[in-house]
Amino acid sequence: MERLISANKLRKAVEFHVTSVSVCGTVAEARGMTRFKEICLEDIDNAPTIAAIPVEWLEEHDSEGNEFGRRYITVVEALSMWQKEQANGTED
Repeated sequence: MERLISANKLRKAVEFHVTSVSVCGTVAEARGMTRFKEICLEDIDNAPTIAAIPVEWLEEHDSEGNEFGRRYITVVEALSMWQKEQANGTED
């Protein structure tokens, strides 16, 4: 099963993994762990992106105050609204 994750949060977590000699047995082990961490960060950066509208955004915009003036909107309408906000730089 696919899982949508925050690659930015994962990247930050991996960046802070300690790989110094203070936690590794030898300098060679520390270098190896540092290289492994670099590979993981590259993999995160190169992972495919899945377009998704955050659930929080959908919940905030599922109200009578949406631009269509009704409680429920279609997926296409929601996508259009979300893309406009992203283009205008109003995302969180």
